[in-house]
Amino acid sequence: MDYREYWVKRAENNIKRGESISNSTLKALKKPYVETANNINKAVVGFLAKYSNEGLMPITDLRKTLTKEELKEYKLLLSKYINYLKEIKSVDISEEMQKAKKLSTMKKVSRQNILELYILLYLTELGLKKEEKLHDSIKTSYEESYYHSIYDIQRYDKEGTKVKALDEEETENIITKPWLDENYSERIYKERDKTNTIILRSILQCMALQQDYNTMTGLINKNMDSSYTRTKGLVKTEVSHAVDEAVEITYKEMGISKYQFVVILDNRTSEICREMDLQVFDIKDAQVGINYPPMHPNCRSSTIPYDNPEEVNKGTRMARTVRGKLYEVPATLSYNEWKKVRVY
Repeated sequence: MDYREYWVKRAENNIKRGESISNSTLKALKKPYVETANNINKAVVGFLAKYSNEGLMPITDLRKTLTKEELKEYKLLLSKYINYLKEIKSVDISEEMQKAKKLSTMKKVSRQNILELYILLYLTELGLKKEEKLHDSIKTSYEESYYHSIYDIQRYDKEGTKVKALDEEETENIITKPWLDENYSERIYKERDKTNTIILRSILQCMALQQDYNTMTGLINKNMDSSYTRTKGLVKTEVSHAVDEAVEITYKEMGISKYQFVVILDNRTSEICREMDLQVFDIKDAQVGINYPPMHPNCRSSTIPYDNPEEVNKGTRMARTVRGKLYEVPATLSYNEWKKVRVY
């Protein structure tokens, strides 16, 4: 196995490990998503059915004030929601907490207020489950990639180089550090807010059009499915970032000064990554989303060490036809050059 083939294979193994962790995470989140959709449907239908025996109540009735008994229920739900907010650690929710506490002091609350709270309560509960699961997945991805990368480098090029074991606190700081302005927790609750807005709008539109409960619950389920699809991209991108972050750190610790950006030669590779293919950068200048992966959600690009250009540029690299068949091309053939001569 030549130099380039060795490193490309190592990069592919890192990607596969990340994909395996991402798929396990998404599989584990499917049940909480279904439960959340069922809980929202049950709560919303149960609440609206109290005010109308046939069909949805008029949207104007949402302005009506809750009775004393309903207000008690609202305060209990609000207390539970506040407790959920207290469990959020990696996001500044001070403004949201302040708003919730202000609502708890209100003596007059509308039906719409409690309707909104039902949705937000269950989506926040889901957010906590997503945050816990994704945290563990990111941590596992980072740790596995770190130690595998060190082993790969020592095995081929830096045998005997001493490296430090990962420190628990330092690892936690790295995986919770914002990248491209946000960390994984902030993205989770940003997704929660988006889904909350969409579901509430769907319910209000159904009420305005006087549609039936089946239509409304169908829309809620559809909105939750869309949220799960967006979460797929979030999970895969965050895990990919953890893998790439670990690789970058091992480069620095093992004394590797340059890296080469490498993409997959197939028709799925993004425009931005195509332009980056085979570009070489100093490790000290690496910036995620600028010249270091991930460049975008669901990015499949990777890097290889470039301290030995003569060896890196020898041999071949693999490309893929439209039908998925692999074939070899020269190691120095970039994506844009390959695109002109690719095999269909």
